[in-house]
Amino acid sequence: MLLSEFVKLAQGTPADVMRFAQRWGALSLCRMHGLPFGHSRSCIESRPFLTQEGSESIGHWIRTAKGFEALIGLAIAFKKRSYGDDADWDSVEAAISGPDFPSATPHKSIIKWVDDERERLAVARLRFQIEVDRLIKIARITPRLWWNQKRDRFQVDFDSSTSQTPNLLCVLTLQLLPVLVNPDGRKGFAKCSDCGRPYRVDRRPNPNRRNYCTRCKKSAWRDSKRDQRRKRATAEGL
Repeated sequence: MLLSEFVKLAQGTPADVMRFAQRWGALSLCRMHGLPFGHSRSCIESRPFLTQEGSESIGHWIRTAKGFEALIGLAIAFKKRSYGDDADWDSVEAAISGPDFPSATPHKSIIKWVDDERERLAVARLRFQIEVDRLIKIARITPRLWWNQKRDRFQVDFDSSTSQTPNLLCVLTLQLLPVLVNPDGRKGFAKCSDCGRPYRVDRRPNPNRRNYCTRCKKSAWRDSKRDQRRKRATAEGL
């Protein structure tokens, strides 16, 4: 899945970004702000490739990947009736809103102003919706009606309204949206019990057990041994 490979760039190296970009193309980030060019009419679309000199900043790529990673992390948190981590809200705002709303109060602050826990969660979901709606807009995603000759009927799908082909951000966003609706579904994402970052899973994880990403597999062995020592000490104490 292209999305899972892109999300890995949040913790990737410049070489990782270059390999991904050379294979799949540019994100079309504006040179001035590092946001998808669709965020402002005054911003110029980047060239349709990433050079070593950097027609698009590698730092901006990593920031965008962190924003996608954070959106998945927040979606997982909502499933657990939590409003998510402050760091995730910061990453989302940096990747999607950036300098467009410099005087706006950060989402995390607005959420914390609400005293009632239930209302706080409702406010968090609304702020999340605002950011995702903005991502859909700047990714230039539009519905399209077309005649499917094979099925002999009209069909509706989603396309990009930009002239750039392919629109990588549009493809990534279209893969992201169903994950946000059901993040822990089959072949969805889970949050690593050690590093706390979302990672791709092939089946729904057991909610009663710790789950670890590939990078934290050693922590699984460590935590298992620690649990065994704790159980042994408890048994001896009895």
